[in-house]
Amino acid sequence: MDDLASRLKAGPALLFLGQDYLKLENSVDTFLGQILDKYGQGHEDISDYSSIFNTNASLNPAESIAWMYNRCRYIPAPEPLQVIAQFAWSSVFTSAIDSIIDQAFRATWREIQIVSSPDYIPHDPRNSSRLHIWHLCGSVAAAPETDGYPPLRLEDSWQRQTVSTLMSTKIPEILTQIGTMLIEGYSCKGTDWITPQQLYSIINSLLPNQVHIFSYNFDHNEPPELKALRENGKLQCHPESLAQWFLNSSEIGAIKLGESPEEFELGHQILINGTPVTIPKELWIDIKNIARIPVRSVYLRPVENKSSQDYSDFRNFLYESSCCPIWDGYARNFAFNRDFEDKLKERVIKGLNSDRMRSQPLIIRGQTGIGKTVALGNLAYKIQKEGTYPVIFIERAVRNVRRDSIIIDKFCEWAEEKGAKSTLIIWDGMRDPYGYVELLNLLRSRGRKALLLGSCYLIRDEAFSTNNMIDVQAELTENEKKNFPKYISRFDPALAKKLTVNPQLFSDRFLVFLYRMLPPSRTAIRDGIENEVYFTERYISNLVKKRNIQQGEDSNTILADALFKAGIIKENPILKDETIDISNEYMTELNVLFGLVMVPGQFNISCPFELLMRSIGKRSVQSFVNILKQVDIFQWVQDSSGTISIGPRSALEAQIIVKQRIGGAKYEVEFVRKLLSNIDRSTLFQNAEIQFAVELVQNIGPNGRNPIFYDDYLRDISDALKELREIRGITNPRLMLQEIMFLREYAKKQDNNKEKRVVLLEAEAVSKQALSIIEDKSANRQLRSSILVDLAATYGQLSNNEATPSERLNYAQMSHTLCLEAFSLDSQNHYPIDVISWTSRDLLKDNVLTEDERLEIIKTVFHAFNIAETEHFYGSILARIEQRKLQIAEVIKDTELSNKAFAKLLDQGSASGIFFRASLQVTFLYDKSMFSEKEQMACKETYDYMLSFGDIVFSDLQCLYLLFRVWWVWKTGTLLFYGERICLPFTHDDWFECRKMVTRLQAHDEIKNNLRMRYIEAVACIHLKDHQSAMQIFSDLDRESLSFNKRVSRWYLLSDENGTPMQFEGTIVNINERGQGSLHVNEFQRNIPFLVHEAKKADPQKGDNLTFKVAFNMRGLIADFRE
Repeated sequence: MDDLASRLKAGPALLFLGQDYLKLENSVDTFLGQILDKYGQGHEDISDYSSIFNTNASLNPAESIAWMYNRCRYIPAPEPLQVIAQFAWSSVFTSAIDSIIDQAFRATWREIQIVSSPDYIPHDPRNSSRLHIWHLCGSVAAAPETDGYPPLRLEDSWQRQTVSTLMSTKIPEILTQIGTMLIEGYSCKGTDWITPQQLYSIINSLLPNQVHIFSYNFDHNEPPELKALRENGKLQCHPESLAQWFLNSSEIGAIKLGESPEEFELGHQILINGTPVTIPKELWIDIKNIARIPVRSVYLRPVENKSSQDYSDFRNFLYESSCCPIWDGYARNFAFNRDFEDKLKERVIKGLNSDRMRSQPLIIRGQTGIGKTVALGNLAYKIQKEGTYPVIFIERAVRNVRRDSIIIDKFCEWAEEKGAKSTLIIWDGMRDPYGYVELLNLLRSRGRKALLLGSCYLIRDEAFSTNNMIDVQAELTENEKKNFPKYISRFDPALAKKLTVNPQLFSDRFLVFLYRMLPPSRTAIRDGIENEVYFTERYISNLVKKRNIQQGEDSNTILADALFKAGIIKENPILKDETIDISNEYMTELNVLFGLVMVPGQFNISCPFELLMRSIGKRSVQSFVNILKQVDIFQWVQDSSGTISIGPRSALEAQIIVKQRIGGAKYEVEFVRKLLSNIDRSTLFQNAEIQFAVELVQNIGPNGRNPIFYDDYLRDISDALKELREIRGITNPRLMLQEIMFLREYAKKQDNNKEKRVVLLEAEAVSKQALSIIEDKSANRQLRSSILVDLAATYGQLSNNEATPSERLNYAQMSHTLCLEAFSLDSQNHYPIDVISWTSRDLLKDNVLTEDERLEIIKTVFHAFNIAETEHFYGSILARIEQRKLQIAEVIKDTELSNKAFAKLLDQGSASGIFFRASLQVTFLYDKSMFSEKEQMACKETYDYMLSFGDIVFSDLQCLYLLFRVWWVWKTGTLLFYGERICLPFTHDDWFECRKMVTRLQAHDEIKNNLRMRYIEAVACIHLKDHQSAMQIFSDLDRESLSFNKRVSRWYLLSDENGTPMQFEGTIVNINERGQGSLHVNEFQRNIPFLVHEAKKADPQKGDNLTFKVAFNMRGLIADFRE
């Protein structure tokens, strides 16, 4: 037993099932019996499939086989086969013609590919995860055009025997000389359609002990061919059943059943720097739940196939690859390469080799239906095939970035340990860019080297325009139009000719165009979506009626059953024929079901199934669930937390269905409201439902794909969110944030100032309620910052709405205070700077302020620009801030400050005049990052000028921050945090002054939480040899900077007053398995970390001495070995 088990696990492991396999459980073949009952004459031998030749089944072969196929759906697989099917077979060959066997081998970890024709040549015939089942004698599940039907006449069986012999020649090729084949369900009486002579020919070509037959009891009726094989050692015979052998082997741990294959042949291997490495089992189990990995097995050279099966696979590829990558489709060149893909690949390769480019996500952007997902999958396939960088592909369903980032981090860390310079993460999330920024920040904060490539829609907000966006055009380019006919000619020569003659057919969007090439049986967009929806509705309705499914029938309680039998509970069909009023549109429950799925589905959002059931007034009935799962138009998704959601096959189809069947924003909003009103605070999946709600309203909101479309219904959505909060008791800050945004947008469109004020005050109240329920912990800082910004924007709108200057100024000042607080919580949030800018611009340009008030507003907005410079925003965010600067410059260009006014301000204790005059002396600070000697001297003069006013400057945050900034530029010639591994030429007095100014800044609430200022303080403490204070600060930073961008960036090195990095020696204290170690440094009397791969020493060991520099990141000190 152990030897056979070992051989099976080593693989390849091939199973041969004879036609008697259905008799393994109770010696009765139910399938054959039903065929003979249906078409027979009553005298056929029920033990021999050749009896079919004597029935009427051949009179209407297509209908007969369709009936047989339908019967197979209701015949359960025998228990022995269920046991056998749990093993990870490399391939299955069978003489059986039913599809019961196919159903038995389907599993969550295994796809099934039926092969019933010799024309089909798989490129991965030993793939245990995509199991090929070779129906040597044909299959009732075969496609009509493949010539894979089983014979129904004796004459047909003679021709099929030739085909089966040809197909069986693949067995030795797949098995190789090291594999093992097990036979079960083969009749010793010679009644199987694979004759003993055919079996002899196969087995005799193999080595001894390669073939084992089970449930075999030889006697005087033993076929001579099998006897000869047994006697010469080519056939090992076992009287016990194969299922029993598996159970016994499993019990002693020799065989594992019910698990996906760990590693047959190439297994879960990928190439890193050209070297094959195997992904550890535990890591593979984790990562496969959220991402797809193109492992080495998908790169086997595909065999070109000109049969109809090739076209069928191509057609399936076009459907499936719009949701997730189909690796074997890319291997078989099913993907059409669009022109932008070469540019995309070039950018990706550069990004993988550049830490600067890896610091920002790369995003391809475009409208639906233009091939972005296919292109991303194709890129993943190509990059991994080249074998330098590991690749993971994340599908759109992944939502919980923080939770799933831990698994992604593990994979990237493992890849780096295996020598990967960086990892390519492709996340086809179709979300706004900030979702990608969040994930990338989380990974970079953990030290990962990864390039994140995402996808998003075209967004109206100019803030989403960035150099890291690659726009994908909806129309085919001229070069693509030229290449496409040649590409499609492989699958449809007639279509290629038509396209050549009629080039105007290229006017449609790319993926829509491809869908139109599919036949109606695959629900082509060209003719079939509406017809398919109508057909599906009738199909579901008929099945419900046919099976008599009742509401609550799955409850299975004794009480419910008794009440039903007594007539107290009446029949309550799960789907009723009555119509429902949806905004004066009368729809059936099935119409409503489609609307509830397709309205969110058009945004690539799947609806949690429990929420869907509540929204149509039903409890979850398993029988109904099973029916829905049979319908091809719906897609079922289960995320890593176990939440089951239902959505459309593609957003494109959902958009068309919504447009044709729902017919306007008014009705879409009603479906949204229906979904929102049924979110249940008591459900186990509340978080999933709230996440669904947030994503849904985001997509129809002011920052959604088509905000103008829903403009007339902003109030309806805010009312629905209000009802959810006040009536249903779901006070979720993220949903409340959406409610605030809808209220503010609605207020913008009101002409009546009184009505506008009422709406904005309502938004204010919701904001304050949201802030009151957010727990005060670091994990909520970003959310709290966002809500504060929205409240600030509300006050900004109120400022513009008020009539008196004093009211306008009051609201503007409230807005600015909140913005500065928001920025202190999340300094990577640029919206506080934006709100301060436009509120100041609007107030200043109206000339309603006194000179003092005007200067105070100018001081605030200049301060906002000052603190923004520290964060080094990039791309569209930087462009937005620069635009705001120009706007402010325009409205203050004529502002002057007389000596008399300046003296008056000083007498009042105001620092506004000082700030204004100082800022005018150093306007160049807002235009560049590096400065000339002349500009440095101007900063020194400004510094001295501000110092001359003493306490009035030190007590004013804006002045103090400007003072620190001009001092820094004077001393360094650069902005704060510009570049990496910078050596500062500071004397002891300089570091003392630096620490003193930072300490003064941190005395103000707006700065005390600023991580960068605390970092500078810690660096100053180290240079001043106050190691204890420095380590305490770094300890706090390590804990609080988990989501901080560039958390492990080494901005500064420990240096002397000449700006030369200081050299240290340390002794290795330990090295862990992940290539991380610690060095004891006498100067600090403590250990500091180092990375083994950076050390310039071959195979460093504990106790070795190393020479290095000391760098600082947000986590603290780290040894640095670079020149």
